[in-house]
Amino acid sequence: MYAHLPNGPMNIESFPLFLTEEQALSLGFRIQTEVEPIPEGYRVTYGIQDNNDRRTCKLVIVDRVNIAEEEAAARKVIEDAIQAAEDEKKKRYAYPKTGEMNLVRPKEIITPAGKTFNPTEAQCFEVGYRLQTEVEAVPEGYRVTYKIEDNNDGQTCKLVIDTRVNLADEKAAQDQAIIDARQARIDAISPMLKMQAAMFRTIIRRYFGANAETNRDVTYTAVFTYFVGKQSAGTITVQEIADMYVLEKLYVSITAWTMDDTTWSFPWEIIPE
Repeated sequence: MYAHLPNGPMNIESFPLFLTEEQALSLGFRIQTEVEPIPEGYRVTYGIQDNNDRRTCKLVIVDRVNIAEEEAAARKVIEDAIQAAEDEKKKRYAYPKTGEMNLVRPKEIITPAGKTFNPTEAQCFEVGYRLQTEVEAVPEGYRVTYKIEDNNDGQTCKLVIDTRVNLADEKAAQDQAIIDARQARIDAISPMLKMQAAMFRTIIRRYFGANAETNRDVTYTAVFTYFVGKQSAGTITVQEIADMYVLEKLYVSITAWTMDDTTWSFPWEIIPE
């Protein structure tokens, strides 16, 4: 193999055929007598080192790259690009001009020069978008709304609490409103319904015992299954038939007030014994 001074080409199989070897040597060709070996794990670039004998040269390493480090650097570039993309996904912006918060970077904006698609972050800042760098923490036990507070650096803002509601107080108010609404309905119960409830209680206790009107096992189905069973067996009395029909009509009146198809949720405490 031959090389040509000063830096190549190298690994020439033969010099031009119209030249003798001596003529080729006089024109800068050299016979490669040695090639510096490649260190394991490296990628190298060779240069020509003349042996200064006007005849021979060696190929020596002039640059080397650690392949493992090169691959690691390449992986790092890829990982950094992936991380940058992930970080971009997590970024949230606000637009103080409209009060919008928690925005992703817009796909298009109107700049002074006209509409721009896929704008850079700098372009978004230019037209008023701000990067949310901080969100004030929600105090435990509260529900809050936020407002935008510009950091006046032309780029960032923070979301700070604008209003807050104590959840315990809110729940207490809701519970009290339910109590008040129920009490208002109780206060509006007519004398006729009170009389019907008293009659229902008297009759239902006759068959199902004390406090039958609040016994959750004494359902509409259970009551009328009892009477129909006696009727089918031929053991029902005239009084029981009359009570069955009266109970059915009174059940309709009471459940129209309770609105849950039960009698036990009626305010029996207001019906004198």
